[in-house]
Amino acid sequence: MPKRATLIQFDEAVDRMLRLFKKVSGISLAVIANRAVETHIKSELHQNAGLKAKYDIEEAKISASVGGNVSMITRRKPRNRNAA
Repeated sequence: MPKRATLIQFDEAVDRMLRLFKKVSGISLAVIANRAVETHIKSELHQNAGLKAKYDIEEAKISASVGGNVSMITRRKPRNRNAA
């Protein structure tokens, strides 16, 4: 699966925990975050049938899109570096 960067900010306590775990485990931040997000989403979908139904509908829409690379996260507007 192609890699995609998503810019997010963590709460300070979570960021500290994440970086400390990275340091002691030697696992990259990307691997830790990918595993954590995947585990969390799977757990939420397993516990909430209504949410799972909505998720499955959206997943089917994406799968049905022809040849497009669909992102559910809207792109950030570029900063205007000429503004004073």
